[in-house]
Amino acid sequence: MEDPHFFSLQGNKGQRLDVVLRIIFVSAFFLTPLFFTSITFSGILFDKWMWWCGLTLVGFVVWIIRGALQGSLFVRRSALDFFILLFLLVAGISTLFGVDIRQSIQGTPSDPSYGLVAFVALAVWYMVFLSSLVAKEEVIFYIKTLVFSLGIAFVYAFLQLTGIFLLPFQLTRTRLFNTVGGIVDMAMVAGIFIPLCMGWAGSMAEGFGAWAAGILFLIVLAYLVMVNVYFVWIGLLVGIAIYLAFLISHRVAYPNRRAVLWMGFATFLVSLLFVSVGSFGLSPSLNLPPVVHLSAQSSFQIITHVFHAHPLFGSGPSTFSYSFSAFRPLMLNQGSYWSLRFSVPSHSWFNLANDEGVIGLLAGIIILFFLSFIFAKRLIRNSHDLYSGWYASLVISFFICLIYSFFNIIHGGVLLIMYSILALALGLLVFEDPSFTHHRRISFLFSPKHSLLLSFLVVLGIAFSVVMATVLVRAWIADVDVHYAFSAPTLETTVAALQHAIILAPWRPDYLEILANAYLTGALNEAQQKKPDPARFEHAASLAVEAATHATVMSPRQMEFWQTLGDIYAKLGSFIQGPYDLAIASYQHASSIEPNNPGLFLRIGDVERFYSSSASTNAERTDAATKAYNAYMNALQLKSDYADAYVGLSHLAEAQGNLDEAIQDMESAARIAPSDVTIHLYLATLYYNNAVAKGDDQTSLARAETEAQQIIIAVPNNLDAYVILGRIYEKQGKISDSKSAFQKALELADDPTLKTSIQQELDALQNPPAPLSHSSPKKK
Repeated sequence: MEDPHFFSLQGNKGQRLDVVLRIIFVSAFFLTPLFFTSITFSGILFDKWMWWCGLTLVGFVVWIIRGALQGSLFVRRSALDFFILLFLLVAGISTLFGVDIRQSIQGTPSDPSYGLVAFVALAVWYMVFLSSLVAKEEVIFYIKTLVFSLGIAFVYAFLQLTGIFLLPFQLTRTRLFNTVGGIVDMAMVAGIFIPLCMGWAGSMAEGFGAWAAGILFLIVLAYLVMVNVYFVWIGLLVGIAIYLAFLISHRVAYPNRRAVLWMGFATFLVSLLFVSVGSFGLSPSLNLPPVVHLSAQSSFQIITHVFHAHPLFGSGPSTFSYSFSAFRPLMLNQGSYWSLRFSVPSHSWFNLANDEGVIGLLAGIIILFFLSFIFAKRLIRNSHDLYSGWYASLVISFFICLIYSFFNIIHGGVLLIMYSILALALGLLVFEDPSFTHHRRISFLFSPKHSLLLSFLVVLGIAFSVVMATVLVRAWIADVDVHYAFSAPTLETTVAALQHAIILAPWRPDYLEILANAYLTGALNEAQQKKPDPARFEHAASLAVEAATHATVMSPRQMEFWQTLGDIYAKLGSFIQGPYDLAIASYQHASSIEPNNPGLFLRIGDVERFYSSSASTNAERTDAATKAYNAYMNALQLKSDYADAYVGLSHLAEAQGNLDEAIQDMESAARIAPSDVTIHLYLATLYYNNAVAKGDDQTSLARAETEAQQIIIAVPNNLDAYVILGRIYEKQGKISDSKSAFQKALELADDPTLKTSIQQELDALQNPPAPLSHSSPKKK
């Protein structure tokens, strides 16, 4: 399959560098669907983009050096270049005037897909790739390489879906489910891949190759049936319908036309079945991880606010998380996934509108229309060229992916695959339609007045590439360090790994947040020692506060960092004076960034409640209790079914001696969260305390007994439930049952102090105090 003209090492140095460039292209197309590691913290998408950007830098440097050795740079240009440069200009302006320049440049830590660096890397890769092509056969080789790689990825994903792991799970374990992304991401790639699989079968004569393509086609179709993503079927139905129209009208030629037709009609009928009548019982029940996306309605509400705040250039690349914080819809608080925070909207066009505003959205639409025009212009012509089949497959695959972008966010591995398909389609178009591009040879030898400037730009480009390559390597090694920190054997090793990661990648505030929590763990561990060292505790606590504060300075509009700082202050407040006020101030700042988050008001209420229990004067206690009550009520206004807020109100009422109100609030929490064992345990304790306060009231004791027994039914080995049940039975006079409950609690207890306490209660039952004598004392 390899053409010696493309991969021969014979020739001068410039020609040998041509071979290096082609090896880079082959690596890109082959490894894009497959490449990942399990040794980085940020995950598979971070891995893919670091590798892609590194490969782009190497290719760019090789291309420049080859031009210098040959005396000229050969550049292919097209009308598309203008729109690409326009989009990059808009993205650059949006980055400079956005809400977070650092994040807009690098993208989100777990997915750099929409960062400025990713956009530039894709543009550079496109320029180098198109300028390096020499023949149509070379493009066909790259297409087959991509198809072969996607075939491996789908065999692996299908086997993994059925519980068969070709590689050890510890080696292949990632945060996602396959080599591309999540379940939905792989389903989208399946829809994109089916036309390519049809192109592969059509390009083969009847024989082993056609049969292999057919088997792979059935595997991909089976994968789609198993995961059953509705919008994927819609996009596939539309795309294959268009594909079949071109096939039937003989606009596309294939050596094996029959294989393409049966694949096309099979896909069309299955897609039509799933779109019109659903799965029809065909999809098996699989224990797949849940996939939660922000709804289109919520995304639209947020983007509407962004258009008012940043109309022209948006909030900056990769900054939807900031928009989500600032304009979070209230209706999200009523769902079961209310606490989730989203860094991307429901689909790619909303994301483009958020990041680059109206101008960026218009630039994207213009690029889309231009691509549609040039692709359609070539497809509608009758062609007996056997390469037209591959071209049609690429164009339909790209079109299906565009349909998906209106239903879901396209990012990570799916985005790289989509760009690879687009580059290959444009690469074929270079030779199919010569009017699409025009080339220019920039000479170092025959343009003396420009040679010095050009040479300077070459040196500058090489220097910049080396610097960027160093940054990428440092970023990747730092992420490996952070991944290792989570499995380090000791806290000291964890801290050392995190410190090294921060030295390598000081632009990552999330590393500082992790380091702050590690220091906090060290401080709390020291405080809980039998003989704690005050100096060590204060040192670890100050380092935790310093790291968390540094993270807020680096990203002052990132709500999570202020929340983390507040959490650190709140936990330290149990051991030293002063942090409660700082915790409240941090939470209030976080709430100003994300005003519709009820969880922040819950934290404020908890801190105020803790402070009221330790305040030195009645006035301070009353003031803190009032603030805690108001904070809990604010949380309930944002989320009416917030069980934790009712729990906080219950604890607050109990601390003030109002047991009836405490019971009412805890009952409200239990109705909202009927399966929460902790809440039912609190409720049983409140019933018991209320019974004791009312002179062993039997009604309250019966309610407490019912709650405790329900907890034991749900969690048979719940230690606390047996302890409270033993006390309830004692008050009811059921001494035998009380002893049995305490005996069971004693068996379950591990902590020596707790064992001693339970044993004392059990001993008191077994050796009750002697009754007082009512006889009159004897006279002397």
